[in-house]
Amino acid sequence: MKDLKAFTLAEVLITLGIIGVVAAMTMPVLIQKQNEKATVVKLKKEYSVMSNALSRAVMEYGDVANWGKATYDVDRVNCDVIAEFLNIAKDCGHETKGCLPENYTFLDGSSGFREIETHEGYKKLILADGASVSVVGYGYPITTNTAGEIWIDVNGLKKPNALGKDMFLFSIKADNTLRPHGLNELEATPDRINTNNYLTAAWVITHGNMDYLHCNDLDWKTKTKCK
Repeated sequence: MKDLKAFTLAEVLITLGIIGVVAAMTMPVLIQKQNEKATVVKLKKEYSVMSNALSRAVMEYGDVANWGKATYDVDRVNCDVIAEFLNIAKDCGHETKGCLPENYTFLDGSSGFREIETHEGYKKLILADGASVSVVGYGYPITTNTAGEIWIDVNGLKKPNALGKDMFLFSIKADNTLRPHGLNELEATPDRINTNNYLTAAWVITHGNMDYLHCNDLDWKTKTKCK
């Protein structure tokens, strides 16, 4: 009988150990990339939902410039008008009732981000799909090309609760459209994405990635991905 060749137990264990180490090194990266892709998809969906609500509100009530009262009145300002056209799971109105986390951070983990949940000027909602939304108007009459702002937290109360990771800013424009905040600024000053967390919605919607989390030399026109 010829000698049969096989791996020894030690060789098998060493091989499995190497596979385990490689998996431990690569899995977190793969999971993070998958989570980022899911965030991009969810943000684009919420942008569509909010744009549609704004369009329906304009059809019902006319131009946003004619919607009404001063910025921080808790009566019928434009944030309440838009809410009429959303599928809402929880309406916190202008009160602190748990529709958004009370604290957010910037991308680098630093504090100082505005406390939207506790500010009565913001209309706060949880949508039926789990996203948290906050809307505020800039007052009447409109003196700039922006009539208000919409904050979207794509995963609601869940972490990381950070601007540019799950929280994004959009602007209600005086021409009755909703645009990612800072889109014109990025087009004019391409590298601002590296220093301004408030511009991340414009980047995600336009380029479909969150690579600003991984490299600091992105450019709106010439380098839209890390690699």
